[in-house]
Amino acid sequence: YVFEQFDNKKLQQLSLTINMLMKENTFWFMLGISGCTHPADHSPKENIQLLQVQKRLQALYPGKHDFKILKDKSAITISLSILLDEMN
Repeated sequence: YVFEQFDNKKLQQLSLTINMLMKENTFWFMLGISGCTHPADHSPKENIQLLQVQKRLQALYPGKHDFKILKDKSAITISLSILLDEMN
């Protein structure tokens, strides 16, 4: 989804940031992409791949996850946190 948003002809400099953290029973993941010329042209709600990801998360981690996509004029940020079951 994310790379579908970029127009290669207008792309000047793309910056990709990935952060992951596992603390106690919570896994956090954040993907940030900046340097795109117009990421806000398409709604993430219209993208079938993101809808499938949201459905899978709901099926696997009902009430135990938070999935967000934030867009502005030149950046896209995708964040995910999952509360995992304790391992015995």
